[in-house]
Amino acid sequence: VAESNTPDPMSQIEARSRAFGDQALIFGECCVTDEDGRIFREVFKRGSGHEVYLVCVQCGLPQIPKRKSFMGWQDAANLVEARSVARYRCENKGCGHLWTEADRQSAMRNPQIIGTVAKQTDTYGFRWNAMSSAMLKMADIGEEEWDAQDKGTADAEKRVSQYTWSEPASELVETIEGISEKIVKGKTSAFLPGFVPLGVD
Repeated sequence: VAESNTPDPMSQIEARSRAFGDQALIFGECCVTDEDGRIFREVFKRGSGHEVYLVCVQCGLPQIPKRKSFMGWQDAANLVEARSVARYRCENKGCGHLWTEADRQSAMRNPQIIGTVAKQTDTYGFRWNAMSSAMLKMADIGEEEWDAQDKGTADAEKRVSQYTWSEPASELVETIEGISEKIVKGKTSAFLPGFVPLGVD
């Protein structure tokens, strides 16, 4: 791969914004491809690290809803059933309450936005997932989860992990085939440079 004569796009934006001095503002957005990715590392980890905490209606304690506690949809026979049985189980010790959609809506009325305490930074980092989105219902999340499970592909799994839950798909290990003469020849044309096949203008 040939190297570019210019820095990566994020570095270019940062360099150009320096002309504005203290008035410069940069807005960045990304999905969590992996926790070592540049934007996630620089904006979220080195930044304020704010996340949305929802308070359980049963135990009254806040938590960041995580994918591992979203359940019910796994054993559904079809997508319609997955939508109707999807629930979130409170992760707080001694609770385990299965949230209904009404519970979730109630929790979203008073979210707590909590960041890393006492971290000195000029970067506001913020991460949220589908459980704290007023545009979606748990049924929608259950549908996405069931559909990804049904497709059984790495891409479908990554889509749900990264876009729905804002979590890296770190458990997926990509296998890379060794390179061979056959693979290289399969990627090349049978025609020599400068040769125009018959019938091509």
